[in-house]
Amino acid sequence: MILMRFCAGVVVWSLILGYIFGLAAFGGVAYLEATNSEINHNIDILDGLSTDNLMIIAIVCWSIAGISLLLLFCTCAKIKLAVAVLKTASQFVATSPSILLIPPLFFIVTTIFIAGWGLITFFLVGTNDVYASSKLPFAFIDWNDKTLYFTLYSIFAGLWGLAFVIALPQFVIVSSCCIWYFK
Repeated sequence: MILMRFCAGVVVWSLILGYIFGLAAFGGVAYLEATNSEINHNIDILDGLSTDNLMIIAIVCWSIAGISLLLLFCTCAKIKLAVAVLKTASQFVATSPSILLIPPLFFIVTTIFIAGWGLITFFLVGTNDVYASSKLPFAFIDWNDKTLYFTLYSIFAGLWGLAFVIALPQFVIVSSCCIWYFK
């Protein structure tokens, strides 16, 4: 966590600048390939493209890199804030390492919930009569009104419960962070 705290800014800025320079460099390689310059590249994806297509690729890459650079200048303060949040988050995880157990625990809870929900829905659908079609390769379900409404209710309740089960670990982590931060 100490490494994350001290290297967060370097990693974030390196990734952002690497993305911009990578786009510009790929555009440069495409431009040099389009102008038949003698370069030694190992980018097989550029082989076989016409000069016009390579020039379009170069212009698009440079345009995206330029727009990204402008967006970087506009969001520089937000990126600095995000780096500060990462540093604070590393302090939180260092002082409360048990918080790392919450995502795997709730993955197991979510898996059990989905399995139970699927089993209930499977049994509800299975109570109907199923008949095969003579013209189509799949079967049809003869729904009665009561089972159809129970199945629709099961789907709605399952989605509602799944949203709760997904939101619960988020709430636990956020409330733990708030308690730690304001302590």
